[in-house]
Formats: sequence, structure tokens, C-alpha cells
Amino acid sequence: SKIKDLFNQKLLRDYQAVLTTQIAAAASSYAGTELDGTIVTPTDFHAFGAVCSQLETLGFTPNILLIHPQSKWRAILSTGTDNHFNLASIPVVGADGVMRLLDMVVVSSPKVTAGDAIIGEANLWKIIEEPVNLHLCYGVDVTTGTVSSTTVVTAVSSDVDNNRMRLIGEFFYHSFIPGNYAGSFVKFTIDTVKSALEV
Repeated sequence: SKIKDLFNQKLLRDYQAVLTTQIAAAASSYAGTELDGTIVTPTDFHAFGAVCSQLETLGFTPNILLIHPQSKWRAILSTGTDNHFNLASIPVVGADGVMRLLDMVVVSSPKVTAGDAIIGEANLWKIIEEPVNLHLCYGVDVTTGTVSSTTVVTAVSSDVDNNRMRLIGEFFYHSFIPGNYAGSFVKFTIDTVKSALEV
């Protein structure tokens, strides 16, 4: 049971990293809104709002923010000219322990490039998955080497002979964004959107 716990923890971390990379690859870009060129000193939260505005204009409901940890904390710790924290930057943690900013669930991941972020409508990203399968079994390690340009076996080690076993874990899934929901996720560079917003 302890090995299963360790495997599941590692699997969940790797799974999240792969999904984040897939979402980033499928996301659209910031195309601009009527907010462009209207804000004197835009903050990271103005950039988030502009991207949400683009999504809502297309009929989507932005509810998830994927962001690099350093970019997340830069936004949260931002202050106004009088050194008071911006009200929008104060994170809200619900009873479920999930952090939210601007009413969006925040997913902090180093798989998102620092300075970038992704905003989207989470439930439109589809995931079809099978249960995790764990197999406990025996195996043989075969070591090869090269002798006179020929590959030869140099050593064989059996799990049975060495009082050990192998745990093989398998997890199959398919994740995708349906074609009619293209544009429901936007990947953007925060400072680039801020520049577009600035007067």
C-alpha cells in the first residue's frame, strides 16, 4: 500500500505536467479587446482581466488560471503606489483548499513558462482516462556490451535470484479540446498584454 501511495503521488504530478504542456500547445493567443490602449498603468491583473474579456466575448466562461509559480507570486505580491496590496491580488482559499484569484482556480506549474499564463474554461477540456493498473512481477536484467563490433551479453541478473520484485504501473488517457471549443483557452505573455493595454 505504501508503494501504491508513492506511485500515485508521482503519477499525479507527472500527469498534471503533461496535461499542462498539452493545454499550452492547444491554446489560442491573445487577439486584443477594446481594453487595449485604455489603461494608464496596467498590472498583471489587468492583463488577466483583458484575456478573460476576450474569452467571455467568445461566449466562454474563464474559470482556471495556469501560471508559473514565480509569475503567480509576482501578481499576488504586487502593490499600488502607496504600497498597499491590490485588492484583486489577495488570493481566496475556499473550504476545499483551492486557491482562487479573480474567481478562477489557480493551478501553479513550472511547465508554464515564467512570465506566461493560460486562462480557460476548464470543463471544456476533455479527458478520457482508464484506471491505473499496477502489476507486481519478476523480471530479468540483461547487460550487453560490444566485443569486436558485435553486441554480446555480459551479465544476467534475475529478480528471483536476488529476492526482489518489480512494480509496473500503467495509465492510459486521451485529452483534447473539441473543435467547436477552440479558443476557450488562451496562452499569453503577461507583459505583452500589459503593453497592449497601456495608454
